[in-house]
Amino acid sequence: MGETLTLHEEGVSGSTAAITAMKIVDPTTSTDRINTPAAGNRYLAVQFQIKNTGTQAYNDTPDNWLFGLSRATRVEGADVGRP
Repeated sequence: MGETLTLHEEGVSGSTAAITAMKIVDPTTSTDRINTPAAGNRYLAVQFQIKNTGTQAYNDTPDNWLFGLSRATRVEGADVGRP
């Protein structure tokens, strides 16, 4: 939390972004009120600050990112909301 990670867009020279996790909401609920996590799992939300740091526009979608968390195998971005 609070540390910055630099991402490079695959195949695009000069396209980089600085990504910082700013806030975690754990647990949270689905925005559609229909989907629920499987038994023994829970939803969480992470608010990111994304800053273009390259010479080209950074064009990627956070729902393609995979995150590793302690005590979890992996978490996939599923529903990207914008404040």
